[in-house]
Amino acid sequence: GECVVYENRVISANFFSTSCGVTANSGEVWLKSSGKTPPYLSHKKLYAGDFGDLSNEAKARAFFETKEVVCLEADCPWFRWETTLSAEVLAENCAPRAEEIYRENPAYISAENGFDPGTIKNIYVTERGQGGNIIQICIEGSLCTVKVNGEYAVRKVFAPCSAEGEAVILTDNSGTKYKNYPMLPSGFFTYEEAFDEENNLLSLKIYGGGFGHGVGLSQNGAKAMGEKGYSYDKIIEYFYPGAGVGKVFSETGE
Repeated sequence: GECVVYENRVISANFFSTSCGVTANSGEVWLKSSGKTPPYLSHKKLYAGDFGDLSNEAKARAFFETKEVVCLEADCPWFRWETTLSAEVLAENCAPRAEEIYRENPAYISAENGFDPGTIKNIYVTERGQGGNIIQICIEGSLCTVKVNGEYAVRKVFAPCSAEGEAVILTDNSGTKYKNYPMLPSGFFTYEEAFDEENNLLSLKIYGGGFGHGVGLSQNGAKAMGEKGYSYDKIIEYFYPGAGVGKVFSETGE
């Protein structure tokens, strides 16, 4: 008969697999939320120390590029991961995936002149959430600039996979390698660009962390807390700020 409640109402208890050391504001992850974040689904720092404001590009880079983070999930395979995408793979994936996502929901893709960027010149983040998660990233090409919005779209468009060329490798925190993963593990990442002599993009090396959308309770974080002896109600209170375990009854008392 127990529920997770906030102000005596059952909450939307979102959860995901593994954190990167922080959680994200729900309003900065899902476009359907219209930017609103309930207090219990707000950003939370789960690591010791302070890397500063992760919505800042330099701070996010320092955080995602390091594995030296004190966190209950630091030894989990998906706590950190990395991959390298060639410009050819990015070009191969961008147009068909962006068009597919646009058909599902036009809010996720902004492209004035089609979905094919042509020769990719640059990639830049225009907005990050408080947890460092990418809200919008732009692919600037010779034909147009494609703006990708929201964690789902970002993970799909920047998928570490290729149907045409050599398999793309994604490596997790334990050193395990995955070929042609269907989408990025999360939208929490930074990257290094490599350019040719004509300033065209050659490749993108991505450093990321966590698995899933990053909102609410981390399953591996909860598991680690349980193994340390924390009770279920304390774990709930930790991941859902201001919420707790209670009983909710109907007006008839049933």
